[in-house]
Amino acid sequence: KNFYLYSFNTAKIRQLLEKWSHYQAFDINQVLQQIVYFFYQLQIPVTPMAITLFIGVLIRDKAHKSINNEAYLIENYLETILEKLSPADRKMQMDFRDKESFLSHIAYQIYLKKKWEFSRIEFETEKLQYFQDFDEELPPSYIFDDFFRKGILQEIDGKVSFKFKF
Repeated sequence: KNFYLYSFNTAKIRQLLEKWSHYQAFDINQVLQQIVYFFYQLQIPVTPMAITLFIGVLIRDKAHKSINNEAYLIENYLETILEKLSPADRKMQMDFRDKESFLSHIAYQIYLKKKWEFSRIEFETEKLQYFQDFDEELPPSYIFDDFFRKGILQEIDGKVSFKFKF
């Protein structure tokens, strides 16, 4: 038997926020606007679980900062966009963990250089160096093209950067 998880619409999100507001005070309209904006920009599926995670992050008690929610949210987003559970991943040269590791390396190198972007040549050099350091062959270019196509990385005027700064 097949089960389907339907997306939430704005009315359902508002309904969930109204129920949540009984336990913690916050501006429902402001949070609703943030959710709609983030989900549209990040192109995250508007599932009940994703909405609940996002609400938890947006209205958490700021005095008790916890990076666990934010880290989980980002990890969940990456798993979705990198298609962690895709059956095709088993046949690919780079599985989810390899992609995640490569992107982490690029983010760390950008951080170390205190620049928030690489020139295309710097990006290609880092990519080659990363695989040489692990004594592995460079995967086909379409794998890296997916990072740009899916909106994880962007190239503007010959500069490569992460599309979203978390």
